[in-house]
Amino acid sequence: MLAALVSAWGCGGGAQPDAKPEEYWWKGETDCDPAGAPVAASPQGVLAMWWKCMHGSLASYAELRSWDMATGDLLGRNRTDPSDVEQPLLPAFGSDGWIAQVVPLGNGALRVTSPEGATWWEVPLGAAASTSPSIGAGDVVYVGDSAGVVYAFSPAGDPLWATSIGGRPANRIGIGRDGALYALARTGARFELVSLTKDGAVRWRVPADVPVASLAITRAGLVLVPTYLGDEGDKDPPAAKFRLRAFSPGNGAVAWEVPAEGGISSPVEGPDGTIYASSTSGGLVRALSGDDGSEQWRYTGSGDTGVPAVLDNGWLVLGCGDKLCALDAGDGSLSAEMPAGGNGVIHSPLARNGLVVAPTGSGHYYVWDVGAGVSTARGSWARFGGDDGFTGRAP
Repeated sequence: MLAALVSAWGCGGGAQPDAKPEEYWWKGETDCDPAGAPVAASPQGVLAMWWKCMHGSLASYAELRSWDMATGDLLGRNRTDPSDVEQPLLPAFGSDGWIAQVVPLGNGALRVTSPEGATWWEVPLGAAASTSPSIGAGDVVYVGDSAGVVYAFSPAGDPLWATSIGGRPANRIGIGRDGALYALARTGARFELVSLTKDGAVRWRVPADVPVASLAITRAGLVLVPTYLGDEGDKDPPAAKFRLRAFSPGNGAVAWEVPAEGGISSPVEGPDGTIYASSTSGGLVRALSGDDGSEQWRYTGSGDTGVPAVLDNGWLVLGCGDKLCALDAGDGSLSAEMPAGGNGVIHSPLARNGLVVAPTGSGHYYVWDVGAGVSTARGSWARFGGDDGFTGRAP
């Protein structure tokens, strides 16, 4: 049974008088609102999330804010000026708790800050940033720009290498367990999956049709890409043209491919190698074998589903309609439903020490108490971005 929460977190910490007993949230200041982006967490228990600060109908700047997950206290903020993007690119946590972020506009830059919001260093890119940062072994930071260049920087901000991959990388660069890098690159209307060594040499490149969500990397090394087989500009794209495709890490050959039965979110993997993927409409969630993509079970809810996450108590949690749902990861049965204030949970939750955090369609971040000790699963690509820290690295 879910434990009830009796307090709420405000912008500077402290209880909100209108807190509901089973949920609490962060509320924006007069002209600042949560961006609705997924939240990241450091190994030290610090949360990071983007806020958009508005003047009129336009976002005039964005702030990356950090919070103590245990208390809800605001630790720091770091501003990016200006911001006319709908959603800033997402941050990533280093092993010591520092936060890597990108300045997306103009010539672009990679910035590393402390949890308290102080900028430790910032290095320019050759063009506007086009990916969120990823963090590999040894806290090496990888990022791509709109000119088609992938960069590697040391934890101190020293440039290690820069490689042109012939197309604009998008979303986040994936990092395999062996250190190999994977980027979805776009040139005009053509998309490719490009693999690089950890030293920046291009290993291979293969066509990728139209990627519709971020890639994921399995424990066996397969690169999972949600794909649309039509044209990017298609109106009312038919459900039959969506696929989940698994690429071999060795040469990019397609290892298996399954119909997605509609738009598909970024997949995740459980510790046993099972792949979980949800449709972006229709309430469908499926569990697939990581070996060949064969279906293990399916669940159909009453509303649209969000991006799932695997927890270490055997739950698969995701938005379903206007609630957060917990499915039994083994058989797909519904284990629990948690209220989300009448708004859908739009992105991948995370869990730490019994608390589950996720953004909702209202722009608020809700927190649910699901029982002592429950956390995001370890040892697999258990949530969007790979792990709680959004490192983009296969565990």
